[in-house]
Amino acid sequence: MLTGILAAIFFVLFVAYLWHIHRTYTFFIRIGIPGPSPTFFLGNLMELMERKRFTLSIKEWTKKYGRIFGYFEGHTPILVVSDPNILQDIFIKSFSNFHSHRPIAFDDPHMKSCHLFNAQSLRWKRQRFIINPTFSSAKLKQMSPLINRSVTALMKKLTEQYQSGQSFDIYAFLKRFTMDTIWSCGFGLDTDMQNNPNDRYLIQSQRVFSAEYLL
Repeated sequence: MLTGILAAIFFVLFVAYLWHIHRTYTFFIRIGIPGPSPTFFLGNLMELMERKRFTLSIKEWTKKYGRIFGYFEGHTPILVVSDPNILQDIFIKSFSNFHSHRPIAFDDPHMKSCHLFNAQSLRWKRQRFIINPTFSSAKLKQMSPLINRSVTALMKKLTEQYQSGQSFDIYAFLKRFTMDTIWSCGFGLDTDMQNNPNDRYLIQSQRVFSAEYLL
C-alpha cells in the first residue's frame, strides 16, 4: 500500500515537473520572440559549449533570429537585445528597472571584494555612480591620445598579419587592444600588451575576466 502511494506521489511530481519544463521552454514562443530550440533540461547550453566561445553563438543566433531573440541556459530564459533603439530605452529611460546585470554562477555578490563586474543591485549602482564622472565628455577627450595610440598599435599589428598572407584570430588582437586601452586610460600605466602577449598586466586581466565569464 505504502509503495503504491509513494509511486503515485512520484508520478504526480514527475508529471508536474514535465509540465513546468514545457511551460518554461515555451516562454519565448508564447510572447512571439524567436530563438534556438532548447533541449530537455540543458536548454541551449550544449550549443554554447560546442562553440567554446559565448560571443560566437550570440553572433550566429543574431544573424539567424534577428536583433531580439531568446535562448535558455538550463531552465533560465535569456533575452538578447542588440537593437540600438531598444537598448537606449533599457539603459536610459528604463534604467531604474535594469540597473544591474545578471548574476554570475558561483559568485557571491555579498563578498567584501565585490567589484563592478560581479556586484549586484545597489552595490553595483553605487560603484557605477562613483566611476561615472570618469566617462564624461571632457574626460573622454583627454583620453583620446591614449586611445589613438592603442588604435595605431592595433592597426600596425593587423597590417603585419595581413601582409603575412596567413589567416589569424582577430579576437586575440582585439583583446590585447582593449586591455591596453583600459590600463592606460583607467590606471595611467604605459602597457604594451599588443606587442607583448606575456605582459603581466594582460595575464592578470585574463585571470580576472576568465573568472567572470568566457573571455
